[in-house]
Amino acid sequence: MEALGNLLPAIFKKQMRRDDTRVVDLLVPFWQKAAGRGIGENSTPVHFVAGTLTLETTCPTWAIQLRNMTEEIRAGINNFMGAPIVKNIRVQLAPALGQREPEVIQNGKLD
Repeated sequence: MEALGNLLPAIFKKQMRRDDTRVVDLLVPFWQKAAGRGIGENSTPVHFVAGTLTLETTCPTWAIQLRNMTEEIRAGINNFMGAPIVKNIRVQLAPALGQREPEVIQNGKLD
């Protein structure tokens, strides 16, 4: 997996465009390598459109930290990808497990 992670930037550079939604699919398996261990362990790329990569974290403290580090994160990802694909970083707080709103059952059917 490590050797593959070293080859990917060259492959990405030739195939990716700024509006390519496959960026998330390609980043997720290599997220810690692309973003760094701390960031990689505490966030996940979840969406990419028009040059904006959305990261998700379950920790409010990490959300603040990630927002303060957007330029460093963006530069690291673009360096990993071998091209300036990510123009902006957006950070959102993910709902904590078990904190979903209860589903309502009406007339025997789930709404």
